[in-house]
Amino acid sequence: MILMTCNNIVHSINSTPLLNNISLSLHDTDKTALVGNNGCGKSTLLKLISNLQNPDKGEITWRRNTRLGVIEQFVDDNILDLTILEAVKQNASFNLKESEWELCLLLNKLGFEDDSFGTKVTALSGGWKNRLLLARALAAEPDFLLLDEPTNHMDVATLLFFEDFIRELSIPYLIISHDRELLDSCTTRTLFLRDGNIFDFPYAYSQARQSLFEMDEADKARRKSELKEIDRITASAKQLATWGKVYSNEKFSRRAESMFKRIEKMRVNITENASVDKRKLTIETSESRAKYAVTFEKTNINIMKNNEERKLFSIEKLSIARGDRVVLLGKNGCGKSVFLNKLAEHYYMNLTSNGIRFNPQSNLGYYDQMLGGVSQTESLFNILREISSGSDLNVKQNLIAAGFPIDDHHKTSVELSGGQRARLQILLISTLKPNILLLDEPTNHIDIAGCEALEQELLSTKITVFFSSHDRRFIANVANRFLFIHNGKMFEINNPDEYYAMELAEEEKFVV
Repeated sequence: MILMTCNNIVHSINSTPLLNNISLSLHDTDKTALVGNNGCGKSTLLKLISNLQNPDKGEITWRRNTRLGVIEQFVDDNILDLTILEAVKQNASFNLKESEWELCLLLNKLGFEDDSFGTKVTALSGGWKNRLLLARALAAEPDFLLLDEPTNHMDVATLLFFEDFIRELSIPYLIISHDRELLDSCTTRTLFLRDGNIFDFPYAYSQARQSLFEMDEADKARRKSELKEIDRITASAKQLATWGKVYSNEKFSRRAESMFKRIEKMRVNITENASVDKRKLTIETSESRAKYAVTFEKTNINIMKNNEERKLFSIEKLSIARGDRVVLLGKNGCGKSVFLNKLAEHYYMNLTSNGIRFNPQSNLGYYDQMLGGVSQTESLFNILREISSGSDLNVKQNLIAAGFPIDDHHKTSVELSGGQRARLQILLISTLKPNILLLDEPTNHIDIAGCEALEQELLSTKITVFFSSHDRRFIANVANRFLFIHNGKMFEINNPDEYYAMELAEEEKFVV
């Protein structure tokens, strides 16, 4: 049964065309992914579908009495002082407001125990707040669920739970996400938004991506054949036109004129190829012949809290070889970001204490997800100009290649989107030509194309990498060593599945 139809939707933002005559339907059995590069219009389309905005042209129609549910991305300050049960009841449908036992059952399904229902929302950890947001959405008894990057701020345990829960939902949904594992696990239909158009495939992401690639290759071959035919007919038409003039032959001239008209029609109807994503995500590196990049022995990673130094975890002995790609695994707050920051601090300040030793040939690049150390007042051009040895033209070319058009070069870093900030960080790092990389959640705001480009960059060089990420596909594709922070120690495990299983087991019961 069709729940929604979009007919000939056209929409622009600040005179920039985003959606070009889009038509699609959503059904009551759909578990649909909406995929596309950052800035292509995914969130805008979701707002139009949810009736939060009106399109410039076209019509969006929902089946009568269809109830839409939207999973909030953040907990509203207005519900922080409510109890868990009160917060869910506030968003519940009329039927469930009158049937508290069903709300309790919903909370139980999401892992909340009965004796936790009186806990204040403000006391919940980040993972349990995410579960509460899901409960609030489902309490409204929606007929269709809309999810815009629902896993962006989830820890691994909550993400795994969310994936299992969403996959088993009986109601249809449309989800925007850059998490390839989630999309392959939870969706059966994929909509690619590209060049203002929708490309619709009845498959989960990976299979749909392959179908899109095959479609593009077929279109390229078709266009090549069409252009070849146009060239052939053009040559014949020119020859006939010449003969018509030379021999004053009207028959030749009329045939030539007819062929030229045919050529014009062929050019109008020629197969269009997908636009090429010209954004480049590259990392220039420097050589190191050292066997080991970094070694640790009896190392303590500490933080200051209430003017007291507190130990987060220790490393007994560890050697990281040149070319190792090391992922840091552990609960949110266990010290992954602190560890990367401490490594950067030791390198830049030439510290030799705490058992951390960098090889003398080391050249470090540090990706800080908070853009620490990057000016918030200087323009993008001046930020890159300051650390670049190339000409002004070279600086502009590098910014353009990274996805910053010339009109954006005057912007400051605070004016950038999350994806743009990530690309700026990688561009700045590349200018340093490192042979060791520290990457703190580099995939948080990068689209799928960016993640895959970064994967290829890291795999194509001998650079040593320490990174943290919640992107399971990125971890599986990039990492060859897995360091787990648990119970005050950092130690090596064989694969990330050991960590995922432990995280999910520990999160099965409610803990404030």
